[in-house]
Amino acid sequence: MTSDDFVPPALRRLWRLPESSRLGRPAALDVDLVVAAAVEIADRDGLGGVTIPKVAKSLGFTGMSLYRYVGSKDELLTLMADAAAGPG
Repeated sequence: MTSDDFVPPALRRLWRLPESSRLGRPAALDVDLVVAAAVEIADRDGLGGVTIPKVAKSLGFTGMSLYRYVGSKDELLTLMADAAAGPG
């Protein structure tokens, strides 16, 4: 086991740590695509217009499928703020 095994999922996504490999087909989305779609919606509709179902629909997925990439709307907003801050 490595120290990465003990990083909570929300921090793994924020820090863009790779997920352990899963069986089945490869993921069609990633955190960066979800965040980019959410930022586009925020630019168009304001921050209040950002919802998990809206982001999912803009990507052609169901709301529930996005929870593989973001744990909650609050986490999505944190990821959006991190993206807006840029590399640091």
